[in-house]
Amino acid sequence: MPVTAEALTMDPSSTWHSENGGTSGGFPSSYSYPPTRLPLQSLRHGSALFVKCNLCVCFGGEITCSKRNCNDSMDVSEPSFFQLPCYCEPKYLPVCTYTGLTLPNECIAKCLDLKYVKGECNEIESCSQPTACNVCEEDHQVCLLKSDECNQHQCVQPYGCQSLPDDPVCDEEGTTHRNLCRMNEASKRMAYKGRCLYNCKDTAVCGVDGNTYTSECHAIARFISVDYEGPCQGFGIINNETGEVEGCAKDLVCPPLLTSTSCAAFIPPGACCPVCAGAIRILYSQKQIMRYQKALNTRGSGTVFTVEKVMKSLTRHIEVAECALYGHLTMEMDLLVLIKSTLVEPTDLHHQICALEAEKLAVLIQRGSPRIVTDLSTSILVYAKVVHYELQAPGQAPSLVSLPLPTTVIIAAFLLIHLAQ
Repeated sequence: MPVTAEALTMDPSSTWHSENGGTSGGFPSSYSYPPTRLPLQSLRHGSALFVKCNLCVCFGGEITCSKRNCNDSMDVSEPSFFQLPCYCEPKYLPVCTYTGLTLPNECIAKCLDLKYVKGECNEIESCSQPTACNVCEEDHQVCLLKSDECNQHQCVQPYGCQSLPDDPVCDEEGTTHRNLCRMNEASKRMAYKGRCLYNCKDTAVCGVDGNTYTSECHAIARFISVDYEGPCQGFGIINNETGEVEGCAKDLVCPPLLTSTSCAAFIPPGACCPVCAGAIRILYSQKQIMRYQKALNTRGSGTVFTVEKVMKSLTRHIEVAECALYGHLTMEMDLLVLIKSTLVEPTDLHHQICALEAEKLAVLIQRGSPRIVTDLSTSILVYAKVVHYELQAPGQAPSLVSLPLPTTVIIAAFLLIHLAQ
């Protein structure tokens, strides 16, 4: 396997440590991983490198790589480049994989070696399946372990609600219930998990994950950034020569960029519209998930590690109230995290602060911060790369500011404050 860029060391030690001094995932507090060997090269645990345009990380004897389709002439540092895996044709006939991931067509699902059914995952009525329970609610989610089927419904306990813990859900009428059992007692249907959100557009929207959501609130509750209004009707491919997005509907209207001059921005893989947001792409370890599930005796239960659980855990590290975290699993099989301003009319400073939050989060993951590795949901994350770039508002002259935004001094300050905790 040719290596086109030198390895970047994430951790000078080849030993994995539990930060709480005990055991983690069934391992002793100090466990030495063997080096992973490529032809003519041995990689230490924690090292990162590029194989052509794909970022790869050695973690626990496993090489984890993104699944980008590389051109020989492309620049590995280009964050926005995107082509379909396996040179699949850009046909929009969405399919839902057994892991809960919506993909543009069956060629991509076959390329990723994932079983599938036709249609968006949000359209699949899993409660109508013979294996569903008597009292059933749709619970669409994306599981990270490829070897297990991802359960897409949740059985509701029909009695004894007072003994169940709080797990708020929002019904279709905009009322928050303590849990699914209480909602079932009230004879209501679930709109989405979590407390009801307000001040959202109540019409259908297309998420950057390729699913159609009943409302903006529904998408936000799932940590999904909205690509455009209306149902999903295509997917975007960035032309590597022109930088323009191709393949989206010709009459598609993208939401206006909420900036007067420029902002940190990114176009998610497969999306049609740019978004002002700090953006990072994260690699995670399949082998680490399997280790944990074996230690926890949850093998065959793919819902232990889901995208939503990872995003919920990462949200705890966002400390600016005006910034919100969104994220999904891309068709390149890495996690994309976007951190956007929640203000209706954010200033350029607000955009910069949210971009800084994204970069801080990337540093926490790369450094193996105790705040990341001691949380079960995020301990599977092995590398993060900042991918946002500067985008000018229409009619604005190019700015002299280049991204990533923070200077060395700012990053050092954040490291002193947050990594020392």
